[in-house]
Amino acid sequence: MTNLQSNVFYFRASIAGVVFGDVNGNHLLTSGEQDTTDPPSSANADYAYYKAHCGCDVTQLLLPNTAHLFMVHRSLPSWVDYVVGWLGSKGLAGAS
Repeated sequence: MTNLQSNVFYFRASIAGVVFGDVNGNHLLTSGEQDTTDPPSSANADYAYYKAHCGCDVTQLLLPNTAHLFMVHRSLPSWVDYVVGWLGSKGLAGAS
């Protein structure tokens, strides 16, 4: 056998690579106004931090009447519409 770590009883996992190379520095932070995992106070602090430190174009979207899992909530269609418009405004329009 090859490619074994020195101590097989201690698991050391690692992941490396680029999932998405954002060369334009566009960031969209999204959460729900009723989110308890990332409540609006935390989401607003994240947004302020990005604006102050990332040197990027950052936008925040707080979805009304929505909690943490907005991607499986009735607010999903409005989120998709927003994201499509946001991407288009960044020159990343989809193909038709």
